[in-house]
Amino acid sequence: MASHTRSWSNATPAESDDAGDGASEIRNHRVDNDERMTLDHWWDNAAATTNTTQDGYHKKVTLNNSTSVSAGVANTGILHVEDVSSKAELFYMDEDGNDVQVTSGGSINNQAFNAINLEDQDGTVYVLRKYSFTSVSSILKSALTNFVALIGWEVSTSGTPAVLLQREIDFQFAKSTDLGQANSSTGILYYLASS
Repeated sequence: MASHTRSWSNATPAESDDAGDGASEIRNHRVDNDERMTLDHWWDNAAATTNTTQDGYHKKVTLNNSTSVSAGVANTGILHVEDVSSKAELFYMDEDGNDVQVTSGGSINNQAFNAINLEDQDGTVYVLRKYSFTSVSSILKSALTNFVALIGWEVSTSGTPAVLLQREIDFQFAKSTDLGQANSSTGILYYLASS
């Protein structure tokens, strides 16, 4: 982060300062303002002279960790950053105070996009959900909220070879029973739910 020529102060110039220093104080104020605004904005400087109509536009958005976002505000959404396991992560809070973690460990947080609504031709609404499993020997169908149908799956670590696990999933769920013999596999199931 760039250092500033002067610390910001609302106490200067003082009433007792020499009026003859007014022009210098104005220039100092412009420099102080410019140093801060150009951190994240296009400003009237060499970097923006190719298109000065962009002055004031954001060139990036830098968010510091904040612990002060504790409640939603009517008719607004709040984008903010919080520390999670000593890492700055992006969050979004809606007006009802629902705080959603958008990033996790350098990637999009999959838990933030856990359910998608789908509607069939008869107007029945289903939810596309995912179920993550880690080092499990079996998956209880009862663990899948309002399960209707299996959509797909993926395995991310060693365990039962992928093709065998696929057959096991297809066979067991077709029989409306639990999935067994996962053999310490880790992965994700995608399924349709009634709500």
